[in-house]
Order: sequence, then structure tokens, then C-alpha cells
Amino acid sequence: MKLIVSDIYNRSGLVTAEVKPVYQYENGERTDKEIGKLVTISPLNELANLTSGTIRVKLPLDNVPPLKPNAIVEFDGLAVTPYLPNGARNIQYSFSAEGIKVIGTLDLNALIEGGK
Repeated sequence: MKLIVSDIYNRSGLVTAEVKPVYQYENGERTDKEIGKLVTISPLNELANLTSGTIRVKLPLDNVPPLKPNAIVEFDGLAVTPYLPNGARNIQYSFSAEGIKVIGTLDLNALIEGGK
């Protein structure tokens, strides 16, 4: 059951790793067909209330602009799907979104210099 997350949570996250491809699977085997992107982020603002640590958000292939670490992003149509992995007792969560846009960049040098 996919749950659409309220727009208040779609505000922003900080890209913390390289964007990775998501491949199509057929009969349990991975194909070479890329169907999306997986973005690892540290949630910011209200989105941080949904989880602790980083999350990975799956996006459709055609809705991903060029992304670099330290980009501050905003999601369109963020959804969370709870699931139980095989043999697990704890619920896990899968995040997906319809789109993503860059709304800024975190300047680490300015933060370091500002803290001196």
C-alpha cells in the first residue's frame, strides 16, 4: 500500500551520495534496461520527522535533473510504501517520488568559514 506524503513533507532534502540507476527486473533477473534513479538524501525540515538518518528515494528516469552531492532538493509526489522484508519482524519503508528539482546548494566552505 503506497501512501502519498503530505506536501508539507515534500519540502527538501540534501543529496548525500551519487545518484544510482534503477534497473528493470524480469523473472527475478536484472536486465540492462534503466527505468529510474535512486537518490540518497539526508532529510531536511519537516521531511526529517519521517525518518532518522538518510533515505533513498526512487524516481522515474525522465524526471531527474543532474544532481550532485550537497544539492538541496524538493520532491513532487513523494510517497512511502511500508513492507516486511523476507523473514524480518520490523517494518521497512520504501520512498518514491514523481519528480525532483534542485532548489539550492549547501556551501560547506561557507559553513566552515562562518563557524570560525
